[in-house]
Amino acid sequence: MHSFREIMDFAIAREKDAVLFYQYLQKKVRFESQKEVLREFELIEIGHVQLLERVKTQQSMDKLSRNLPEDLQLSSYLHDVKPDENMTYQQILITAMKKEERSAVLYSSLRDQSEDPDLRKIFDQLMKEEENHRHHFETLYEKDIQEQSKD
Repeated sequence: MHSFREIMDFAIAREKDAVLFYQYLQKKVRFESQKEVLREFELIEIGHVQLLERVKTQQSMDKLSRNLPEDLQLSSYLHDVKPDENMTYQQILITAMKKEERSAVLYSSLRDQSEDPDLRKIFDQLMKEEENHRHHFETLYEKDIQEQSKD
């Protein structure tokens, strides 16, 4: 990947894969409540695809996150979950967090491997965007799961 366009095509393809992943899980799970949560996550990923397509068309990273969110570090303490038809809301959130975390690590690694300062900036912003996505799911986890366990 040596050009802005190639990098954006790569990022868009990853987001489209996430859309397909959530569509796949919707077909796999048994309960309507699971399907609804996964449909929400699919729509979030569709929004990410649209955002990156606008960034690519306008050739400007201005629409992407500039700052890293506060790291709640939840995904660091949670183990990957193998998706199956009996996934709980908690397991769905963990799966989403881990997926975003892996994307952030990938972009961070690509940034660190790149010698071109412009490409490093692009990968850095993509990493921040993924960290913000992870933060969204961690916040849901904290609000919906951890708060319930306190009751």
